Amino acid sequence: MAFVEQEDILNVFEGLTMYLLKEINGVEVDKFPRMTFDEAMKKYGNDKPDIRFGMEFGELNEVAQHKDFNVFNNAELVVGIAVPGGNAYTGKEVDQLIDWVKRPQVGALGMVYSRCNEDGSYKSSVDKFYDQEDLAKWAEVTGAKPGDLICVLSGETNRVRAQLSALRMELAQRLGLRKPDEFAPLWVVDFPLLELDEETGHYHAMHHPFTSPKPGQLELLDTDPGAVRANAYDLVLNGNEIGGGSIRIHDKETQSIMFKHLGFTPRGGQGPVRVPDGCLPVRCSAPWRNCLWLGPIGSHLGRAGNDSRFYRISQKQ
Repeated sequence: MAFVEQEDILNVFEGLTMYLLKEINGVEVDKFPRMTFDEAMKKYGNDKPDIRFGMEFGELNEVAQHKDFNVFNNAELVVGIAVPGGNAYTGKEVDQLIDWVKRPQVGALGMVYSRCNEDGSYKSSVDKFYDQEDLAKWAEVTGAKPGDLICVLSGETNRVRAQLSALRMELAQRLGLRKPDEFAPLWVVDFPLLELDEETGHYHAMHHPFTSPKPGQLELLDTDPGAVRANAYDLVLNGNEIGGGSIRIHDKETQSIMFKHLGFTPRGGQGPVRVPDGCLPVRCSAPWRNCLWLGPIGSHLGRAGNDSRFYRISQKQ
């Protein structure tokens, strides 16, 4: 496929995935949504969401940071999920959930919860600070219904999203919502081009240094590098990344700019890393490689024996 663009690749592999699901599992898939990285992180707390079930995140800053509760007031993000039927949990079971999120593997400092009673009233672990009107707003934001349990975490944005994502997946497993006979594929697109290393304060490539930026965003590398989005895409199925790829940089000028912002310099230049001259193509008028990796696809489509096999399907000039 010459002059391949992202849309071409997504369309090809979308059809392939639907074909494989039908041939291997006998499953007809009629929806293949696309979700940006930012949307996935905001709704599900990770970039490979399982969309077979709900429990989408509800950000509660506006309805939870107006009272004298410093745990929330001092947090960058307050976010919750509505657990369907969770009000049936006993006090001991809720305490076990709190202990679960406080495990080192998750790392939360605690959890606030609110029971949504069948009569429309609420009973929370922070009733000292929040009244019924406040808790009703929590229910509205999280989509909670009578009989549900609202679980709330707070803290630094990226960390608390990861913690709540872990809790969401754990609860879905306990509730039987991750059904093995259901398949929900999607694309996650528009990843950040660069990722900030908090320890060093330097940016590095989220995928690799040859991933191209979205059209018209190259100039942002000088002013707001964290805002630049990449021509990168992941194929996700039931909470697992089963494929991923990108549109590569195909001209020397753009590649040189990318290397510069990553701290690389050409051979003989001054900088932390020297790049061999051969890494930069001299001339190229069309994308030289645009691809998507699939694997381990067998374990996700129900085909035994292929768990360790990887498939690479690419388009080249």
